[in-house]
Amino acid sequence: MVINCNIGGNVIRDVLVDNGSSADILMAKAFRQMNLGDLVLEPATNPLCGFGGRKVKALCEISLQVSFGEISNPRTEFITFDVVDVNYPYNAILGKEHSMRSKPLYNQHI
Repeated sequence: MVINCNIGGNVIRDVLVDNGSSADILMAKAFRQMNLGDLVLEPATNPLCGFGGRKVKALCEISLQVSFGEISNPRTEFITFDVVDVNYPYNAILGKEHSMRSKPLYNQHI
């Protein structure tokens, strides 16, 4: 499922919700465009697998506030993202199941 959500005070389009992923990813291009100033960046510790079958080293980790849902009642929490510099069709991937309990839901109307 692809959504738009607010990450770090910025509306980010093309965010993939992938409950099969074990990491939360923010693409470096989107991260740079967010102009977050002097936020604390943590060094990344582990390589990530699965980008075209290859390992990718994250540039850093950053904890950002994420909100999505209805405008009148958004769900919000802090999520720690691995920032990676890869060419990917999405700006971010929400992978781990969060306290938001974000799970894809498909409604079919007949």
